[in-house]
Amino acid sequence: MVGRVTSAKEEHIHVFHLEGYIEETVGADLKEKFKQEWQKGTRQYLFDFSRATLINSMALADLLEVVSDSIGEPDVLLYICQIPEKCYWGLSALGLLNHMTEFATFVEAAKELGLKT
Repeated sequence: MVGRVTSAKEEHIHVFHLEGYIEETVGADLKEKFKQEWQKGTRQYLFDFSRATLINSMALADLLEVVSDSIGEPDVLLYICQIPEKCYWGLSALGLLNHMTEFATFVEAAKELGLKT
């Protein structure tokens, strides 16, 4: 089953909810939505993996591009939460987690970031 990405801006943070199997089309959608928010001036993002099952290499490449665009920007904060083990190793291997603040659960992230759950 192909996954999907939904998103919503809450307060000052744009939240991307990733669901199911995150493959090339979902990764491209995520990258496009990120770029649209970036152009609007949003600089804080939360990537919620609580409903994701797996991420493939093409989607990882899109997420790498998103993170790479953010590296070195002083006002950008990236957060990620509830990464399934099958997704964790790919994200970690590319070094993406070195540039994100990780939360164990979406509830924990929402509480720390002042979001509604």
